[in-house]
Amino acid sequence: MKQLSSFAQYPIVFLRFALAAVLIYFGQDAVRNSEMHMYTWLSEWTLSLPVIGTPQFIFVLGVTQLLVASLLLFGVYLRPAALIAAGLLVGIIVNLALLGDFGAVFRNIGLLAGALVLATQKEFWLALKPEL
Repeated sequence: MKQLSSFAQYPIVFLRFALAAVLIYFGQDAVRNSEMHMYTWLSEWTLSLPVIGTPQFIFVLGVTQLLVASLLLFGVYLRPAALIAAGLLVGIIVNLALLGDFGAVFRNIGLLAGALVLATQKEFWLALKPEL
């Protein structure tokens, strides 16, 4: 068992990079195609909301995802970045549930669990500046 404990930090680093990769993929897509995604990602009732139902909101959401992904990749302020990622994922889960896309809801619940695991870590390996 002692040999396995020397590898304990690797899954957390993989989780950081995997969550960052997901955020980069969807963030860059939201930035480049914000008008299109407004109608495909948002539930119908949210389109009528003053701020949320705009392409600018999707753009800002994409930029936020890219910034959080950068923090996760470079290991800067990891706990706040993981908590912001968790908050984004809660919003995404609620919206997907309203759209009725329950397959994506459950995938995002897994990502939310990963973000919460990252937020509760005491030590971060391969991190430049993990804390505020």
